Amino acid sequence: MRHQMTDAMLKAYRDELKDRIHDPERLRRVYGSRFLDKKLHDKLQAVVRQAAQMLGAQSAFINLLKEDELIFAVSYNYDTSSPLETHESYCQHVIMSDGEPFAVGNGDHDTLVCDLKIVTEARLLSYLGVPLIDRDGYVMGSMCVTNDDNRDWRPNDAFLLSSFAATAMEIAGYR
Repeated sequence: MRHQMTDAMLKAYRDELKDRIHDPERLRRVYGSRFLDKKLHDKLQAVVRQAAQMLGAQSAFINLLKEDELIFAVSYNYDTSSPLETHESYCQHVIMSDGEPFAVGNGDHDTLVCDLKIVTEARLLSYLGVPLIDRDGYVMGSMCVTNDDNRDWRPNDAFLLSSFAATAMEIAGYR
């Protein structure tokens, strides 16, 4: 999917995105997330690894969106030692997807993400993410897969990733 927006549309989108990211109740849930429970890490790691392998993706993650920084709760095949600011991540856009998957096939040519460091510096060019939504409807973060090359994500890819996300939510006790 390619996201093309006028400057006015992009400004309105970013204003709404900022409001959603900084929602105090959403942030309370992020900071108390069970995805950070060390006892669950190995089980969640297995789900993330399997998602990457089944989708033929280079890397996979469970990420939580703080107001200023992305928390790599679980990752597969990616160096997460350097922090990533929330506003520089693909995952921030999952919060605006209204429960739907967010896909980018070519980050270099997508006006919504082409200036992000994850695209310009890390060179992760394709992304598929699904929201991690708690029982009350708050998007805490995303489960996502990435590649360093362009990729046309299929509807079945989103369905499969959503299934893995549901498993992760169940392991963390959200379902």
